[in-house]
Amino acid sequence: MARRSGRFPALYAFYERWSERGLPQSLVTRLRERLREARGRNREPSACVIDSQIVKCAGTVPKKTSGYHGGKKITGRGRHVVVDTEGWLLALVVTAASVSDKAGAKLLAGRLAAAFATLRLMWADACYGGGPLSGFMQKTAGITIEVVKRSSPHSFQVIRRRWVVERTFGWLMRYRRLCRDYETLPEHHEAMVYWATVLIMTKRLARYENGHPDPGRWGGERLKADPQAALSTGSQAGAHGCGIGTPMTGSLPQPSGFRMVVWGIGVLPACPVAWWPAGGQPAGAVVLRGGAWAWIGFPRPAGRAASGGGRGIKPGRSKR
Repeated sequence: MARRSGRFPALYAFYERWSERGLPQSLVTRLRERLREARGRNREPSACVIDSQIVKCAGTVPKKTSGYHGGKKITGRGRHVVVDTEGWLLALVVTAASVSDKAGAKLLAGRLAAAFATLRLMWADACYGGGPLSGFMQKTAGITIEVVKRSSPHSFQVIRRRWVVERTFGWLMRYRRLCRDYETLPEHHEAMVYWATVLIMTKRLARYENGHPDPGRWGGERLKADPQAALSTGSQAGAHGCGIGTPMTGSLPQPSGFRMVVWGIGVLPACPVAWWPAGGQPAGAVVLRGGAWAWIGFPRPAGRAASGGGRGIKPGRSKR
């Protein structure tokens, strides 16, 4: 809400008061316990995943609370987070981008030791390796760090255990207020992250309470689409109509005056076929799936000349 609004002082007073009381952290804790119980897990986690994220800062952020990250060439702040095996937030620290990942992990160790007594294992990437940090984490919070490395450093791959925290970052980046740091104080940015997590958890808990199925997870076995039913043959709707044909055994019907172009055969689950008029824009497409074909006509834009073939340019007139 804009500062010029008359309601901004009252709303900001509530936001500041709730943040000082730790209300968003308390809500995240209660929602996380209920979500873990809904998935058949214990209320308190025994394993976690740690990672960090660098975000740019707006002009309202003072330089004393922001820094420059030499690896990513970004001036901003860093979010150091710890999540459980479901991806729910356990601890968060916002620092300047110049603070290293190991220093951020040491700050998180104190918060984890104060909030959780059941954590025993932490998965991390290679930047959290080393004897000093492992000893500090074991002594402070009683947690053993297990480094999960890449098998191939120059290729995209889903890394074991570490993909959970990356998915959490993806959830948070869907909120526009978190794509960039606008807060003057790091504590207020932490509160924004917690409030976004509350919204995410509330939606997920409502899905569990109402008995809705979980969304399909990538990488698993894909569900096969039902075979398309043979509907009435309406392929005579014209070049700009729409029709659905019966399963085909022979060649595709080709409208007169159009040439057929085929692409993506053997690559896509549906093999599209399109017809172009001579020297014009595509008039339609045929999609093959499950042995059936469907003619989908592209609508003609308003104002286009019948024989222009371009963006409404009349024959004989050049485009300026």
